[in-house]
Amino acid sequence: MSDITLDAVVDQNEVAHCSPVKELLEDHEDIGSVTVEDLPEGDAVIGSVAFERKRPDDYVGSIMDGRHKKQGTNIARYYDNSYLLFEGTLAITDGKYWSGMTGKSIRASMASLIVRPDIGYNAIIASAEPDILIDMAVHIARMHEYYSGVSDTEPDSSSPTANTNSAVPAYIPDSDASPSADSTTRMYGCLPGVGNVMATRLATAYPNISDLVDAIRDDSTSLQDIDGIGSTLEQRIIEEVVGSDAGGDDTDNSE
Repeated sequence: MSDITLDAVVDQNEVAHCSPVKELLEDHEDIGSVTVEDLPEGDAVIGSVAFERKRPDDYVGSIMDGRHKKQGTNIARYYDNSYLLFEGTLAITDGKYWSGMTGKSIRASMASLIVRPDIGYNAIIASAEPDILIDMAVHIARMHEYYSGVSDTEPDSSSPTANTNSAVPAYIPDSDASPSADSTTRMYGCLPGVGNVMATRLATAYPNISDLVDAIRDDSTSLQDIDGIGSTLEQRIIEEVVGSDAGGDDTDNSE
């Protein structure tokens, strides 16, 4: 496999925003040529594999505005295999970014992106070092290239060791369909103590997680207004989403 070299395409927005991706690919020994184009989705394509790169602050921001779901769904429209490159550590400090979300909630959203059938990411690769991320991306693309030509026959699906899933199955919704409500419900369902029914109620009241965060930080709003949420569950949700600091001014100014 050592003789496999791949060509790469970098999205023009990556270059415009001074991303190191183009230079790192050009310096990689297993990359033949690097061109810059306006990609329909993703930040780079190596061989036939697409990669979306996110810094931690950008990833959290994409959760808040729902961009991460749209990007993940759209990338499946164009590529059979795609990966999310997370330029940071998974040991995310609670409330470090402007959303105030906990590290556990952010990691739960990543797990959802990998497992959900309507989103195209095969996996999420995390490293705080950009050169390591790009090196992993190149290795992944080379492996895809290598294994795509290993056998000209279909694997025997009756064999218990056969892997018939070369990529996460991609469900492509109708162009008019909106995945927002369903994906938000799934995310709420990852919260401790929240079942399917309660997740649906939360999604109805707060269609985006940013709405829930705003409600938690608004002293005039109580999650207990939702049928079935008591003080204990409300506190568990608050701690999971924004940590122990729910925002607001707790100072008693009464005289």
